[in-house]
Amino acid sequence: MDEAQRAFIPLSERKRHPNHLSVAYPATLEEYAKAVTPESHLSLFPPFAGQHFAISNLARETEALVLLPSALWMSSCEPKHNILHGYADSDGRRYQLNPVDVRRCLAIKLEYYLTYVQKSFTFPSRYCCLRSGEEQCANKALISLGAHFAAIRGARDLPIRWDSFCCWKNDVCAGCEEVAVSRVSKNQKSLWNNLPAQFDLPQWETMVADINSVPPGHSRRTPAQAMQ
Repeated sequence: MDEAQRAFIPLSERKRHPNHLSVAYPATLEEYAKAVTPESHLSLFPPFAGQHFAISNLARETEALVLLPSALWMSSCEPKHNILHGYADSDGRRYQLNPVDVRRCLAIKLEYYLTYVQKSFTFPSRYCCLRSGEEQCANKALISLGAHFAAIRGARDLPIRWDSFCCWKNDVCAGCEEVAVSRVSKNQKSLWNNLPAQFDLPQWETMVADINSVPPGHSRRTPAQAMQ
């Protein structure tokens, strides 16, 4: 039994086990923001290479679908080479997504990066700026954005990190910053809410309700059954 399987608790036990995998792979953006801090993983199990792939596979095998959007999203944030080929540990065990999930992760990696680029250039606003002429905040923001995208490769953890905004937010007036903060937050929530659909899963509300409907002491499949 590997680290992921030792950490897995039957679905109905979640409410009685605060250190369950749902802490690390939550269903809300607010909890996800907490989960990605290094401290949040210490009480679960030591992180290991290929962890997100292992949890994604185990969640599918045990029908714990509510874990999948965040687990697959974290998987998609891995380097392309690792998504394609997986990770091998010192014992020769390989953690690798199934071919369908590989394609989904590569697809969302590209789609969300394109969204990141396109939306980033819509955040600077000229309608609420307290400055005028060439000193307008949007002009400064666009220059910073050009330098930002010339220097980076690949997407970020977009539901919680929008680095293209951070590169210019301190250089603009209070009005422009307020509008941009609202736009960034709105887009991050939209990306998070759309994760299940991106992975061909039911909506968040449906999966959470489904988990809560499992009677105490029961699970659809246990990790032990999944290994058989």
